[in-house]
Amino acid sequence: MAKIVYTDHDKAAPYVSFHGVSFTHGQEVEVDDENVELLQKARENPFFEVTEFAPIAHWDDEEEPSSPPAQRGAKARKPVRPASDEEPAE
Repeated sequence: MAKIVYTDHDKAAPYVSFHGVSFTHGQEVEVDDENVELLQKARENPFFEVTEFAPIAHWDDEEEPSSPPAQRGAKARKPVRPASDEEPAE
């Protein structure tokens, strides 16, 4: 779990609610690592410090990692045929 610490630099709001989570000046609050939006916004905000955050890569059950997508405009390769008109011997 990530931890976020709120610091009231202006000494105007010792308690705040940020993205639905309540914070008190100087106290650590544990936040689930999957709450990515909150963690990202807190990292960008000078009143918050995010600690112990280790992003986890998630894959949907239906989507598995695959080969890179084909480049746009790339031509499909045709099978190579023998140069002669004769049928190959069996």
